[in-house]
Amino acid sequence: MKISTFIALLFLISYDLFGFFEKSNTTTPLLILIVLIFYGLVFKRKSNSLLNTYANRKYVYFFLAILILSTFQPLYSFGQPFFDTMISLRVNYLIIVVLLLIHMRPSEGDIIKAFKFCSYLAISIAFLSTFLPGLFISNDIYDAANIRRDNGGLELFYFTPGLDLVFFYFIFLTARLKKENNKKHIIEVVVLLVFLILVQNRSRLAFAIPFFVFMFLSKYKFKPIQLLMFFSLVTMILSRYRMIFNNQINETLSDLSNNDYPRIKTLEYIYNSAINSPYTIFTGNGVSSANSEYLEKLQLLQYEDNIFIADLGLIGGFYNFGVLFLIFVYSFCFKSFKRYQPLYLKCFSVFIILMPSIQGFGTNYFLGPVVFFCFYFYLIFYFESTQKPRYISYER
Repeated sequence: MKISTFIALLFLISYDLFGFFEKSNTTTPLLILIVLIFYGLVFKRKSNSLLNTYANRKYVYFFLAILILSTFQPLYSFGQPFFDTMISLRVNYLIIVVLLLIHMRPSEGDIIKAFKFCSYLAISIAFLSTFLPGLFISNDIYDAANIRRDNGGLELFYFTPGLDLVFFYFIFLTARLKKENNKKHIIEVVVLLVFLILVQNRSRLAFAIPFFVFMFLSKYKFKPIQLLMFFSLVTMILSRYRMIFNNQINETLSDLSNNDYPRIKTLEYIYNSAINSPYTIFTGNGVSSANSEYLEKLQLLQYEDNIFIADLGLIGGFYNFGVLFLIFVYSFCFKSFKRYQPLYLKCFSVFIILMPSIQGFGTNYFLGPVVFFCFYFYLIFYFESTQKPRYISYER
């Protein structure tokens, strides 16, 4: 099996691109991923991997230590057994994918091939779900989507898996606009941007559109008349999707002015109530286990107060795992700003910093974002190993 195919399989299972598994079922895909990881460790060994060093492995050990430290607060506050909490943390154990990658040492080309294949597969499935939703989603999800449409929602797709993969591939292609001169590359970037517009994810669009315009303008040295023509073209494209943008703007303004907006209430809850002590600031409040008092508390917050911890991305991760978790994630962001790191990793790190609430890593709910972030971490290690200047001492 080619390494790019193996990576594509990891994405396909972790993001459930075909909708094979129930949304709440993480056990089955997790077991499949463990089998794939074991296969990779046994049969895809690269004995001369320069990446398989303690300097890189220590980040995985640090993250696992963060998980262990987070178990003490549920034990102290709710009497939640240590072993039950460790089972509830199982999604996060996929951080070992980093160990697999530094063991296998796939190239950037192998990873990007997998991103490209899975991105176009995700786009194809999204369009297919418009006509055959029953293949990918349950009747309950289908009915809920139709209710949103009846209430004025402009959702085009019923099922949009793997948006992280599509967005990252878009960032990769857009960052390379300066170097690529063929029309096919530009067309590919525009196709991905149009898809992101149709998906209507505000956080991603708020970054994607300005980023595309900036990179496109920096590629070409426009004269005033050419600039006028370019912005006229952009205006025409935006007007073509005017209803979508108007809907997004109105929804954003409505959310920001609504004191009952779930994300605002969740943020207020984390700021005012969830930071109980210096210990929870550093190690978090931990995660709940099945049938626990802690789980009942979180469910009560959802049903009565519209507070959803997992809906705040990395901020929700801070609630679960504390400042140590943020230090772990943002240390990679700052590593990516080194001169020898590629532009697309720098840009994606800026996106992580500016849009923390959209990131699924650390929410303890989703397999896909954990696997995806493992590749983000690995690519930073990869370029640190291959592009970082080496200083050789000639002293004898």
